[in-house]
Amino acid sequence: METFKKTVMVLAVLAAIAGGAVGAGAAFADYGHGRGECEKRHESRNNRYAQWRHNRTREWRHIAKALGLTHEQRTQIKDIFEKNREEAAPVRKQLFAERATLRKLVQADTPDEAAIRAQVQKLASAQGDLAVGRARVFARVKAVLTPEQQKKFKEMREKRDLKRERMAEKGTPLPGDK
Repeated sequence: METFKKTVMVLAVLAAIAGGAVGAGAAFADYGHGRGECEKRHESRNNRYAQWRHNRTREWRHIAKALGLTHEQRTQIKDIFEKNREEAAPVRKQLFAERATLRKLVQADTPDEAAIRAQVQKLASAQGDLAVGRARVFARVKAVLTPEQQKKFKEMREKRDLKRERMAEKGTPLPGDK
């Protein structure tokens, strides 16, 4: 049973990571809107996905500014993310369906361990598909960057990953986690 708990925890972490690319499509876009317009567009600041997407967009704008991206680079990267969003939509839909099925299996009156394990494998496969898609996106984005920008972007990611590791060690929730 302990292995099952570990598997579920690993899948939960992978699901959180897989979500990292979902809202990245608008990442480098030049929206130029204020907070009021953002609230109108998302209808409600209580919408967790809208908040996550808004924060992700702000993060990518910061990265674009720090890297000194040209307008052409921003446009190319925006196109990459938009294309990925379209390609990843069916995989995300499958992922959400697999999660829902797993949730039902786990919450059943009489849980079937074999069925749960089989469903976890399906979920892991969908998450793997999304991870491969993210890797392709980052390879395409990297090709748009100059060697100096690539180096700086790598340093920024390493710094962010180190910060996340430290926060995880302390048990401090990451921004956006509740």
